[in-house]
Amino acid sequence: MAPPLLSVGFLLLPQFTLTPFAGMVDVLRLAADVGDRSRQIQCRWEVLSASQASITASCGFEIRPTARLTATDHFDYIVVVGGLLFDGPRLCPEEAAFLRQRAADGVRLIGVCTGSFEMVDLGLMRNRPCCVSWFHVADLVDRFPDATPVSDRLYLDDGDRITCAGGAGAAQLCADLVARHCGVQQASKALRILMVERSESGKGPQPLWSPMSPSLSDRIRRALLVMEETISAPLPIESIARRLGVSARQLERDFQTEFGHGPYAASLRLRLERARDLLSAGSAPITAIALACGFADASHLARRFQERYAMTPTGYRRHIQDLMRRKTP
Repeated sequence: MAPPLLSVGFLLLPQFTLTPFAGMVDVLRLAADVGDRSRQIQCRWEVLSASQASITASCGFEIRPTARLTATDHFDYIVVVGGLLFDGPRLCPEEAAFLRQRAADGVRLIGVCTGSFEMVDLGLMRNRPCCVSWFHVADLVDRFPDATPVSDRLYLDDGDRITCAGGAGAAQLCADLVARHCGVQQASKALRILMVERSESGKGPQPLWSPMSPSLSDRIRRALLVMEETISAPLPIESIARRLGVSARQLERDFQTEFGHGPYAASLRLRLERARDLLSAGSAPITAIALACGFADASHLARRFQERYAMTPTGYRRHIQDLMRRKTP
């Protein structure tokens, strides 16, 4: 039998996220064979480990490795799949050495979800941008101040290093790998069966945290993602425009076209929505919430909050607590 056109090895970190791993494997499975027979013909995949002990996902499911680490086995890509963050070693010494050796051999490495954190920690991402979910930008910078996070797209292909925000974006990434090695038809078939809408080579933006609009242009979505990423220290519009590669005037026009107002009003709305969620979620001091959402102090937040929601932050929190008490039997 002819060797597979695409071979992928997975290293699963403790408490890895199941969705991106399953999405990538299912794309490979559906592209590897005709129909839904799942034979590893055009594509091959293995779960690698230094031992045969099961690896527990963040949801509690356990995945058993299918192959041990060997220096002679060939893979086109090694994928490090992360998930929950915690202190302590993530890969065992043998797996870390394996990953470094594969990088030295020129094998392309992929970090999915927080798997990219492990690649940064091993020194495999020096002077390279790292695509992460907007949810984990602060975590990446806190742990690795020299890292360059990218959170306005599904994944980032930097040649022999690929980083992916995770979630359903991992299926998009895998489909592009399949298209590259096995053909566009196989990739399209896999996504069609999985009912995943194809993105444009990872350039599509990540889903927005805010429900401001279900259908926005890519440029506006990326601008909003930058605003979310920097919500505690809002950037000037000129800085956001530079990150997007456009002029501030063009960005102003884009916001006026899609919202009927400028980017500052959109940023303010995002910050107020985040403050409202934080007020609903717990008992953090109003001042702490104000600072976390980019307001100068609690009074500044209170003024803006009342303008939009016709109640103070304290009144809103009391209202939510009253609703919860009524629902409790």
